Amino acid sequence: MLTYNFHPGLVKDVEDLPTERVAQDVADGVERSWREAREANRKGVQFDMDCPTRLLPRYAEILTGIRARLKANGIAGSFSSTALPTWLTSKNIGSLAAAVDFLAPQFYEGRTGKTAGEVFPVSDPSQIEDGLRRIARLGIPCQAGIATYDHALLYDDHQQLIAMYH
Repeated sequence: MLTYNFHPGLVKDVEDLPTERVAQDVADGVERSWREAREANRKGVQFDMDCPTRLLPRYAEILTGIRARLKANGIAGSFSSTALPTWLTSKNIGSLAAAVDFLAPQFYEGRTGKTAGEVFPVSDPSQIEDGLRRIARLGIPCQAGIATYDHALLYDDHQQLIAMYH
């Protein structure tokens, strides 16, 4: 699976950029790397854009445009997107689900304690359960991302969160 992470600069400006232009530019890049990936036996593409929840319809429109351009150029395979937990509570999640074959929700770092006394697990089992229930209602498959890595929170002398490392 090829995974494409959208640069934070694009995420910041996605509301103002023409969706057709973004879709065309990304599709061109995917097309180039797809040919290389075929040799490595990759079977699909996945997109990772941490866009604001309110912009889900716009993100879905971009993905729909990318997919149409890839299909027109003979590039097929699974087509998916990562998904932030907050997206799963949005009334617009259906537009994203309709644009992909499956979602890959990222169930980690949903909550971070602002003080040393408010430490939460990196992956919250109740958040995972709720998120999987919400995806099941969409009728779309998913591959959940659940953190298993080292995670460090740095607090100052007043027990206030000042940094997070992973």
